[in-house]
Amino acid sequence: MHGRNRAEYNAKVSSPDFTRALTKKVSNYAALVNACSSRKKKKVYDMETLGLIGTVLTINPDYATFWNYRREIVTAGGAGDWVSESEITNKCLTKNPKSYPSWFHRKWSFLHFPTSPISSEITLTTTFLKLDSRNFHCWNYRRFLISQQIGVDSATGEIKDLLIKSGFGCQLLNQRTKINKNVEFNQESCLSILLSEFEYTLELIKTNFSNYSAYHYRSHLLPLIHLLQTLDSESESEGYFRKLAVVKKELELVQQAIFTEPSDQSSWWYQQFLFKYIVPPKNDKMSEEKKRYAETLQEETEPLRELIAEEMKEGVSGGAKWALNSLWGILETLDEMVGMGLGEDADQVLEVLLMGDEGGRERYGGLKREKEARNTKVLFVYQAREGGDVYLEIKRGSGEPKHKFVSWFKISDGKATRLTFKSWDKENGVRIFETGALQVDAEGAGWIDAQGLTELVKRKKTDVERDVVNACLNVWG
Repeated sequence: MHGRNRAEYNAKVSSPDFTRALTKKVSNYAALVNACSSRKKKKVYDMETLGLIGTVLTINPDYATFWNYRREIVTAGGAGDWVSESEITNKCLTKNPKSYPSWFHRKWSFLHFPTSPISSEITLTTTFLKLDSRNFHCWNYRRFLISQQIGVDSATGEIKDLLIKSGFGCQLLNQRTKINKNVEFNQESCLSILLSEFEYTLELIKTNFSNYSAYHYRSHLLPLIHLLQTLDSESESEGYFRKLAVVKKELELVQQAIFTEPSDQSSWWYQQFLFKYIVPPKNDKMSEEKKRYAETLQEETEPLRELIAEEMKEGVSGGAKWALNSLWGILETLDEMVGMGLGEDADQVLEVLLMGDEGGRERYGGLKREKEARNTKVLFVYQAREGGDVYLEIKRGSGEPKHKFVSWFKISDGKATRLTFKSWDKENGVRIFETGALQVDAEGAGWIDAQGLTELVKRKKTDVERDVVNACLNVWG
């Protein structure tokens, strides 16, 4: 209706001529559908049927039943080739660029016909993304094409370590483990293709910071590029610092985006991905990797505070809400992971969100209660013996029912196995688990606070005590 005169439009659609023409179109379409349905029941696989189906699909590209029928005809060898199938999908996608069945058929045709030209298909996706840079159907097809280009052996069809096999075809794998060096592939060529795609996503993001699909694709490309660039790296630390340097540049892009469009969620999502992506390897010491990680997070806090101060003029909504969530996450991480004493700052941010963001109040309340329970550090251990095994009921929390997190373990041969609790038969004193029922026989119940647990860890006089400690620590973290 944009740019149209409503009165003229209403007069046109209510005219007898328009009604007759529309009725005729509907009648013709219904006749075509009936003809195709009849042929489908009779399993007619020929060129004429393929033509009729094509006519129906160009009118209604989302008619999945007839796309399936078309594939049956092509597979049966009755008709069809890459040219004809690409032409029909071109027409359908031009009419509806987000037609799922049309994109699916395009992918199927590409795999079915060995002569499918991959370069022209990538160009096709570029054309459609110029029309709508957030067309996730098109992005999915593009990722599929790139996966074929870099990771599928054209001779054997073998899927290499860079890919993950999905329900249909394969996609780029968002993995963070070392690639099997025994797999033969052109490292330089693969890296060149991925870097080109990485640059392409940047172009589209700069055109529109709200392009979630481009950020999503970027989140898949980043780990793969890192893997290829560090294949010959001898040191894990060297690889981590290289990753950190790349992410710092990415965070500059995110900062530009969130200051431009603070209410848009796409950039905030990508920021959270980047924070998780650079989490250093776990160890007990304050490693150099952990220090650099903490420094990177700290560098992000000041710009966030500036943005919050500006956006809070309009209350806890839009950009302020997302910036506060991000700041809270950073402060919590710094406090928990590297012990920087920022817990109170994080609590203050959470209080602002709890009071100001009505829509997220339940979530923030849950986060607050969870932290309170975690910080109380009280454990209740209940033991029950049956056939020499020890069963532990571990409750973590402040003692109030809503603050308790309960887990059950079975200790057998020195190993703690978590049990799935189903129900509690109070009358007979029996707890029902997925593995069976347990008659409760209290033995050694009591409260253990943080100091008591520490002493127990040091002592570990008996196997049971050792197993209790291990099970507690599994739940407590």
